[in-house]
Amino acid sequence: KDILRELEDIKRKEIKISIGNIMGSQIFADVGPHLNVNIQPAGSVDVNFTTEFIEAGINQTRLKIYMAVSTKVQIIIPFAGNKIDVSANIPVSETIIVGDVPESYINVPKDNNDFLKVVPTKDPFKD
Repeated sequence: KDILRELEDIKRKEIKISIGNIMGSQIFADVGPHLNVNIQPAGSVDVNFTTEFIEAGINQTRLKIYMAVSTKVQIIIPFAGNKIDVSANIPVSETIIVGDVPESYINVPKDNNDFLKVVPTKDPFKD
């Protein structure tokens, strides 16, 4: 509801954009007279929740929860208009899940199997 309310509030506001920016020129982006531009919502708002787990230490995992919001808005300028997708990932919560710390610990790299070469492959008592 709050997102829809904010989109309705945007509809009542005008933004000033320079003609150089409207033409798409990076060199003249802020050059020339400014035009009033209206922004209107052009569809529904989609909201999804996503989670992310990240290693945060020995038997610890960081859990992040995001709200992924996306919608379409229409930018209306004199003699033209354009619909664009607007999206944002908003952090909702973050916590660290703590497990028991073991008595001993070894960190084995995922990409490196060289630690296995310390184990003898031949019987030292045989010739």
